[in-house]
Amino acid sequence: MKLDIAETTDIEISEIIQKLKSQGHSQEDEACVRIETPFTINPGIKEDRQNRLFLALYPELLSYFVRERNPRKVGYVTIPWICCRFDILAHHQVGEKEQREICKWMVKFIKEFGYTPFHDEDAFCGYFSREVHQDMVTFKMYINPDFPEGYWSNHTL
Repeated sequence: MKLDIAETTDIEISEIIQKLKSQGHSQEDEACVRIETPFTINPGIKEDRQNRLFLALYPELLSYFVRERNPRKVGYVTIPWICCRFDILAHHQVGEKEQREICKWMVKFIKEFGYTPFHDEDAFCGYFSREVHQDMVTFKMYINPDFPEGYWSNHTL
């Protein structure tokens, strides 16, 4: 299969980054934005950096079941969504309760920019995949400018 979706997804990611930058957040590299949060995310590092997270944006394919009213639109689809990933490095110091608060805040934060993330009742806080590693926790949620009201699925991402 020779299908290059980069032209489309790069434009979408750039538009998302521009919206974030217009609100005072800093672009760190091609697809990463520094966001100051109201939470202590990285205790133990320099005080002015403790509330900072880095949001990486990149495309991922999501496959899920669509059940629309139009009978021709019933079945599995595979659609590129923009993955919004961030890590908490000191997850032994930032417990699950605090992680849930950070994730709830992140959903609200993203919605303020006109995007509703992919919702999954089985996901962490309803929107995130959560990968616990020895030295950090990785969170991923997905947005798609073509689905401004998000998408709901009852299967785990």
